[in-house]
Amino acid sequence: MHHHHRSAPKTSVARPGGRAAAAGHGRPALVPADHALSMRRQKVLLELAAMVKSDFSEALSRILEADAETLDVRRVNMWTLERDPLAIRCDADNGHDGSVRGVLLRASDFPRYFSALDASPVIVANDAQSDPRTVELAHRYMRPNGITSMLDVPIWVNGTLAGVICHEHVGPARVWSVGECDFAIGIGHIVSMALETRSRHEAELRAHASERLQQDILAIVSHDLKGPLGVIQMSAKQLERASGSTAADGVHRCAVLIERAAGRMDGLIRDLVDMASIQSGHLRIEPGAHVVEGLVGDAIQLIAPRAGARSLRIESNLTAGGARVWCDERRTQQVLSNVLGNAVRFAAENGWILVRAELDGSYVRLSVADDGPGIEDQNLVRIFDRYWSLQRAHADAGTGLGLYISKGIIEAQGGRMWAESVAFRPGSTFVFTLPLAA
Repeated sequence: MHHHHRSAPKTSVARPGGRAAAAGHGRPALVPADHALSMRRQKVLLELAAMVKSDFSEALSRILEADAETLDVRRVNMWTLERDPLAIRCDADNGHDGSVRGVLLRASDFPRYFSALDASPVIVANDAQSDPRTVELAHRYMRPNGITSMLDVPIWVNGTLAGVICHEHVGPARVWSVGECDFAIGIGHIVSMALETRSRHEAELRAHASERLQQDILAIVSHDLKGPLGVIQMSAKQLERASGSTAADGVHRCAVLIERAAGRMDGLIRDLVDMASIQSGHLRIEPGAHVVEGLVGDAIQLIAPRAGARSLRIESNLTAGGARVWCDERRTQQVLSNVLGNAVRFAAENGWILVRAELDGSYVRLSVADDGPGIEDQNLVRIFDRYWSLQRAHADAGTGLGLYISKGIIEAQGGRMWAESVAFRPGSTFVFTLPLAA
């Protein structure tokens, strides 16, 4: 059974009096005597369509009741598709006697009927107990319930079969008219819209619940954990000072490791909080006018010991060094620290790092380049994704949040950030812009 978008096949329906006509191309016009009835049905459909945004259960109950009353059908049921195993279950009806709510019909028991649901916009079975598409239902379902004629409309939601509205006539076999089929199909469209509205509403509720849960977790992480973590860091420092300073001293080594691990945990907590703030659009920015040369100089000074440990040469070319940019100084230092840290990590041993600052219209364009192995084209668009680390030369590539957070910080300040790398040439360049201060 294939569930996909498909063009509607022609379906045999009958006019009053029992003559068959093809639905779709060549459908006969309603005779004048049916005009008033057709107008009443259209009015009912319009009234029901206005209910699709209301409570689903209440709307569905009203739709099925109005459907049964308008078509003068004793039984109207809605069956919902289940997929494991493939089956339909009766979930609602128009309140008729002999309710079959909860009854399950499996595709393995009624394969022809399920194939017809998948292939037809409407199943018109005047003599349902002998119609090839519905005859399988005769013994176990129709005869026990006195059903002789069926008019079934598959329900499609976002291109996928979701269920069926069944009109079940009790009494002498009934010939369904073109107008009745059109009305039933209209009911199917309305139920589809109601299901789509419910699905969107449930998705919004899940998203809100997920966001609240995330905020609660981050509140615990950022507040409840930072206190104990601060105590650990302070105690480790005191233990380090009180112990011997030699590398052979076991207590001293443990104190250093504890302090280092606590520092990493503190950094991870800050990253998680920043990530959540960026996602929610609530990243706190405190902008001011700052000289580019001072921003870059401070960042280079902080990273210099790490660069020296790898014998790296840091050069700068700040043609716009005297310009003043409008930015949050602390946040911008966070970005420079991240991209310079990546450059130190991935640059070639005894290699170089180049920091540039140049005017670019009403912005200053800053860049940090290294002579490392570079970035493959397919990775350039991914390196700013959450939790994605470019492990070019080292197993220790961090949490994968640094560049995501850096890009969010720059964009929150009105700038842009991207990466450049040329194939078959060493090195990569991280570039970002900041607006000039007025």
